[in-house]
Parts: sequence; structure tokens; C-alpha cells
Amino acid sequence: PRQVGANFGGEITLLGYDMDRASVTAESSFDVTLFWQAEEPPSEDYSVFLHLAAESGPPLAQDDDQPQDGTYPTSFWDVGEVVTETRTIRIPSDLPAGDYPLITGLYVLETGRRLPYLDPEGAVQGDAVMLDAVKVHAADP
Repeated sequence: PRQVGANFGGEITLLGYDMDRASVTAESSFDVTLFWQAEEPPSEDYSVFLHLAAESGPPLAQDDDQPQDGTYPTSFWDVGEVVTETRTIRIPSDLPAGDYPLITGLYVLETGRRLPYLDPEGAVQGDAVMLDAVKVHAADP
């Protein structure tokens, strides 16, 4: 896996990720495996978002849910435990060819509040971390 070490709110760290491919065609899908670790007991049941981001507006493709398809909420995680989950991003058939950022983070479903992404000194860097750029090719006619 590719190492990340992204700390979200001082509670959960994204240790790394692995993608089955970074070049896809419209109408296809790809899998991303995320490796999370609880740094302290999570204060809430967070949902994970994995977005193929647009320059502005809503994501172009996404997979949002609680960890492991909702079967293992973050409030169950033990400190130091590594939780692995695989998510699938389905590329829309009408998505234009291009390079798109793949971002992830955590949020509270009921409010939409995202956990802040912190640098090693604890300063807020945003509310998501970019994993990779995904190259999308036009679908075959």
C-alpha cells in the first residue's frame, strides 16, 4: 500500500491505501483499499467518503458509507487497531476523459461535519486528503 499518514481530528489516521488501477474508462469501476487506525476512541460513528472530485460542485463519482459497508462503525474501533476496507468507485458513462483527483476523509452523517485533516503539528490542512489522480478515458462507442 501507499503510505499516507493523514490524521483526521486527532482521532483516526489514514495509514495508507492501495488502488487496483489508476487508469479507467467511463462506465467502468475501480477498487480502493483504505487502511485506517484509531488514535484515540472515536467520539462518533463517522462515515468515510471516497470521491472522484470535480473542480467545484458535487463529486463526479463516489462511495460514502460507514466503514466496511456499515458493519463496523468507528465507535467500535480500539485504539491502535488497523481497520481495512475496500471501496468501489463507479465511473459514469458520460464523464469526459481527463485526470481527476481522488480524495477521502471522514464525516458525521447526521450533520455532514467533516473531521479536519491535520498536519503533524496539529494545524488544520482542510477536510480531505488527496490520494491520487485517476486518469479517465472515454468509453468505447
